[in-house]
Amino acid sequence: MISVRHLIGLLLNSVLSLLSKQRKIVFVNFEGRGYGDSPKYIADEILRQSLPYDLVWLVYDMKESFPVGIRTVKYYSFKSRYELATARIIISNTKVRLPYLKKKRQYYIQTWHGGFGVKFIEKDAEQYLPKQYVKDSKYDSSITDLILSGSDFQTKVIQDSFWYNGEIFKKGVPRNDVFFNCSDGDICQLRIKYGFDTKCKIVIYAPTFRDDDSVDAYHLDAVSLLKILNNKTGENWKLIIRLHPRIAGLSHIFDYDNDIIDGSGIADSQELLVMSDLLITDFSSMMMDFGIMKKPVILFITDLEEYVQKCRGIRPLFYQLPFQLCKSNEELCQAVIKFDVVDYRERLKAFMDEFFLSYDDGHASEHVVDRIKERMEL
Repeated sequence: MISVRHLIGLLLNSVLSLLSKQRKIVFVNFEGRGYGDSPKYIADEILRQSLPYDLVWLVYDMKESFPVGIRTVKYYSFKSRYELATARIIISNTKVRLPYLKKKRQYYIQTWHGGFGVKFIEKDAEQYLPKQYVKDSKYDSSITDLILSGSDFQTKVIQDSFWYNGEIFKKGVPRNDVFFNCSDGDICQLRIKYGFDTKCKIVIYAPTFRDDDSVDAYHLDAVSLLKILNNKTGENWKLIIRLHPRIAGLSHIFDYDNDIIDGSGIADSQELLVMSDLLITDFSSMMMDFGIMKKPVILFITDLEEYVQKCRGIRPLFYQLPFQLCKSNEELCQAVIKFDVVDYRERLKAFMDEFFLSYDDGHASEHVVDRIKERMEL
């Protein structure tokens, strides 16, 4: 039975959809989080080109900082319904149903936050996903006009798993542009921005979420890891712990100090990646984001067997990754001690050339904005 509240919402959407602001773009990042991921880099490019568009960001925390030229509106408020209903273009990075009814002249761009995924998702993991999510995801695919892809691998996943038959934009991932366009000076400025010494080394620990949101697998011995890195390199290392946005609120499970920093609340994970020297992750797509930069990646997974047997599972390609797999802190420390950068880069290149085949070249945001300009003139 449809609730009165839902009926009122549908009625409001129907009325609002009669209105239209031809040059408005509404951005949604991780269901109302801050200025980050691919939507940010698309917005930055629009601002860089000084295009005459009304840019609206739907956000939960209205205290979040945004560039001049972007209006912020409370996520899921009545005003957000108005902005969505009257937008010409809507850009989102998750497949969660937004509170509006798409009309004929609106153009919906799905940037998808997942990137390179070794775990099963969408159709391939349907039996493990909440029924409401599956319903919303299918609906999202039905209204999507353009979905972005960063590689041949990602394109195939979209074709096979996303309940989607529309256009796939094979021009790279906007959030990865920073990997190509960030100079040494820019990296120094980022480190200063986040409170780091420009001469220190940075390791980032960025595990993905578990389907039940359990944090039992995150047994990283941060103190031992930093000690090993300091001894191996003779340099001073800092650790950033970055949990997936879905469980960012659980970052308190770790102890922090001057050398171990909580990065879970930072909106733009790519800025953290570009200024870091080593990534430790598990099943996160960040592994290939870091690989694009040819930087070292080590996998730390204490629950691999459990994940394969009880969670959604992982693709066979996982076992061909060029990254060292560690199941304990002892193995992780040994992997750091024995790490050979020359051997690593050879294995990484072979994997990327055979299985990944990236489209990224530092201009993905420009390509998306070119498409936006075309749609604005129709």
